[in-house]
Amino acid sequence: MHEQHFTHEHGAQLAAESLIATRVGGTDVVLTYDEPAAPGYRAYISDPDHRAVPANLETDEMRIAVFPAGAGEPTVYLAVRGREGLLAWHKEKVGFDLARPEPMPIAKLLGLVTSNAVLQALRADVAQERESDTAPRAA
Repeated sequence: MHEQHFTHEHGAQLAAESLIATRVGGTDVVLTYDEPAAPGYRAYISDPDHRAVPANLETDEMRIAVFPAGAGEPTVYLAVRGREGLLAWHKEKVGFDLARPEPMPIAKLLGLVTSNAVLQALRADVAQERESDTAPRAA
């Protein structure tokens, strides 16, 4: 899905959740997310081929990859299918269920899961830095 395929309403909902359609690799367009509480980290949301925004965020398979600045490999990588996968990931990794009788808009749900994935990446990197700082050093 390229930028011109977003409806105005869909694009506005995504932008309200800080999910921005971004061109990568020439003509490929994915969603990116920058978490204010984790400067230097960026999440990329794409289809399984990492080339486009999933055509239907409610039901399609998607990938969320979180990279620290300058990293070639993601610190956190999720493979989920639509709303059900996002809800299951959030319940398992964050600890509470976001499913409600009146479903949350998909852009908001995707934004919450992505924000938590970025914060999870930051926590993992901080824990790794602390471990390396306290590791015994050779004399």
